Amino acid sequence: MLSPEEVKLGLTEMQFRDQLLVFLDGSLGARRGELGALRWMDCDFINRVFHIRHSYYWRRGGHLKDTKTEGSAKDLPMHPALKDALLEWKAQSRYTRPTDFVFPSKRKKSQKPLDLAAVLDRKIRPAFAKFGIQGVGWHTFRHTVGSMLAEMGEHQLTIRDYLRHSNLNVTNKYLRAMPQTTRLAQDKLVGRIMPNGLQPANKSTLIQ
Repeated sequence: MLSPEEVKLGLTEMQFRDQLLVFLDGSLGARRGELGALRWMDCDFINRVFHIRHSYYWRRGGHLKDTKTEGSAKDLPMHPALKDALLEWKAQSRYTRPTDFVFPSKRKKSQKPLDLAAVLDRKIRPAFAKFGIQGVGWHTFRHTVGSMLAEMGEHQLTIRDYLRHSNLNVTNKYLRAMPQTTRLAQDKLVGRIMPNGLQPANKSTLIQ
């Protein structure tokens, strides 16, 4: 689990794409496969929601599957800062069809998503390691979301729905600290991770 301050430190050492990946995962608490599976058709910029419907499995050539459980297939709110950053990212991308991955593999010409395990090893872990923060993984951000929501006083049912767990017993395993809508909960998360919001006008970095 990371503190909001540690997340912000790591973000300062990343380029735009990797900042967006971490900020997105640190705001949604998505599983790695769900983050990889995200396509532009899943990003509803008008209603400001993410449609979490699939997960991507990189093994055996890679393929899309339904989410881990039926309860995982839910919508999550899209904070205005995330919307602005994603639209900036889309403006820079060569792959913007509805079926294209938000984070595509350029080598595979968006036929597959970016290899998030490789990004973690080559970009994200080294960024955190510069500050002595070790052991960061994609699931770290999911745990961080659950713990931060608990520390901010969110009800367990809100946390369960936000993380899309099937029951509270699973949710409790994520919480190391101790009722509002999920959109309000996300507002708090974004404020904790990046109080000044994203700055997508700079094409190379989200944070000054």
